[in-house]
Amino acid sequence: MPTAQPHAPRPGITTLGVNPWADSCSKLVTLEQFIADKARIGYEVPFPASPLANAENVGSIWENTFTGGAVAYFPSSGIELLYGGTGVDYTGGPESEIQMINGVRAIVRVGRSAPNFAEVLLPIPEGHLVTLLSYGPISDLVSVAETMSVNVQE
Repeated sequence: MPTAQPHAPRPGITTLGVNPWADSCSKLVTLEQFIADKARIGYEVPFPASPLANAENVGSIWENTFTGGAVAYFPSSGIELLYGGTGVDYTGGPESEIQMINGVRAIVRVGRSAPNFAEVLLPIPEGHLVTLLSYGPISDLVSVAETMSVNVQE
């Protein structure tokens, strides 16, 4: 039976707001460090400006030191943003899950990747992806995604 690699994306999301990777392959960073780290490699971080999730109420941010992926958690709203991945695959899912958010096609759904989670998958520039997760209503995640500055050419 194969074992999960410590730098692989977490296989089964069960809890929000905790380090999703092994301590040996991740680091806790400030928002300023996270944005600066990404800017050094030419990656502009689309960060939300919603009352539910913004620079003033962000909690922990973990960066995966192997993949460059990151997770930002907002404890006051219970929303988590996962930065990483390679875009959004729109095939295979119901058309009802595809929604336009600020002119960008996103997948908006409940319980697909992890039972009981609301989830929004939003493509961001350079073929990357941000996934918004919460136990709360999907409308909260959509409202947060609507505040993120994203300009994707499809």
